[in-house]
Amino acid sequence: MSNTKECTLTDSELTEKVKKWVTDLCRSGGDEWCLRVPADHNHDPDFLFMEAVRRMNRYASRISELEAENKRLREALIEAKEDAAALIEQHRWIPVTERLPEPNVLVFGLYRYGAGNTQYTLTQWDPRTEGFDHFHTDFITHWQPLPQPPKEQ
Repeated sequence: MSNTKECTLTDSELTEKVKKWVTDLCRSGGDEWCLRVPADHNHDPDFLFMEAVRRMNRYASRISELEAENKRLREALIEAKEDAAALIEQHRWIPVTERLPEPNVLVFGLYRYGAGNTQYTLTQWDPRTEGFDHFHTDFITHWQPLPQPPKEQ
């Protein structure tokens, strides 16, 4: 018999001892309830049950912490998805049939010519001529805002 002041059993060992003790107690009609002198935290039923409850409370607390962290991460994921969708929208090629850029603001323009040739250009919408710089509206099919310039350090 070990004469320990604290339980040194693994979770599996503790579970098995508690199961065995409860089974033996039920079979004996309560006659199996006994404490050792000196007390043995790895064998005495009171200590085993107290240890089992202590560990379950610790695990329940950890589960609550993990559930809260899971909730926080799920909310962060939703926010990240929304941010990604906004960035995709912000940097997509916009068909001129959907909308035109602000007047006299430089944008990337995409135009097609010939048999499947594509060209990119810096251009701006001119409402007076209802066209893009030196291009008939039919040639520019899509546009995209220019990115922000780099920040100075």
